Amino acid sequence: MLGYLRLASHYNIIDKPNERSSHSRITIRGGGIIFVIAVLLWYFLEGFQYPLFVAGFLIISTVSFIDDLGHVPNRLRITAHLVTVVLLLLEVLNLESVVGVSTNHPASTYLIFIVVIPIAIGFLNAYNFMDGINGITVMNALVTLGTLFYLNQEIHFMDQDLLVHASMGLLIFGFFNFRKKAVCFAGDVGAVSMAFLITFTLITLIMATENYYFIALIFVYGVDSVGTIIERLIKRENIFQAHRSHLYQLMANESHIPHVQVSLIYGGTQLFINVWFIYSISQGTTPSMIAFFSSLTILIVIFAVAKIKFYKVFAVG
Repeated sequence: MLGYLRLASHYNIIDKPNERSSHSRITIRGGGIIFVIAVLLWYFLEGFQYPLFVAGFLIISTVSFIDDLGHVPNRLRITAHLVTVVLLLLEVLNLESVVGVSTNHPASTYLIFIVVIPIAIGFLNAYNFMDGINGITVMNALVTLGTLFYLNQEIHFMDQDLLVHASMGLLIFGFFNFRKKAVCFAGDVGAVSMAFLITFTLITLIMATENYYFIALIFVYGVDSVGTIIERLIKRENIFQAHRSHLYQLMANESHIPHVQVSLIYGGTQLFINVWFIYSISQGTTPSMIAFFSSLTILIVIFAVAKIKFYKVFAVG
């Protein structure tokens, strides 16, 4: 990590603040490349598992890192996302050794994946847009991977060491990012590669358990992302342009809540939902359904009320 920081400083791989930024100082970007290194180390040390996933992971990470260095046309970036998501889904279909995942997939499974492809691509981009303040990617990803680690001990739907290596990369990056004045940002390479890993792990879990309610593990990011997109569409804004409309951005920029505190709020909220949801699963189908829909409803209400309050108090939008 220190080596990358020196190289990035030498080659001017930096993020300059602008009117859309939530930062006020020039900071090194692309520190999330440590996530790529962590996954590659796992791949070479643990027997070259999930080759299609790793191929997609490398492609999307490379394109994202090039975007950090300069600019990748939207058409090329979306094409890369499409190709890599297809590779990811093909890997899920080929997981013969995973408990609960059958290789004799009915046609309905492939139809479901056709629906999943645009959702997964949307999640990759939404996750990238959510990486806007110090520590938010670290906190959210650690909560998600930690939860998946716990579930994997009970269900064993994938190689546990992948989650361990990725979490170690997060902790190393967090040392430089989870602070008042960040030394570096994850950049597109960090946010998108982590989103790709979470997408792969979450889809594998859902396939292994046939429980689609596990989507609750990304509710906090999902509500903020989808809610903000709907809001911007109503305002007839370009949803692909950089902005400061996310709730976490309003908390940091308008209310001036410290970045680390906002990140802790987001991560803590998702952790609470995860614990509640996992406990409800142990109580049966009906409690898990109640936990799923009630937590989603509560988050939507909190999001809507907070946004209305910000618009009234700070006259934003």
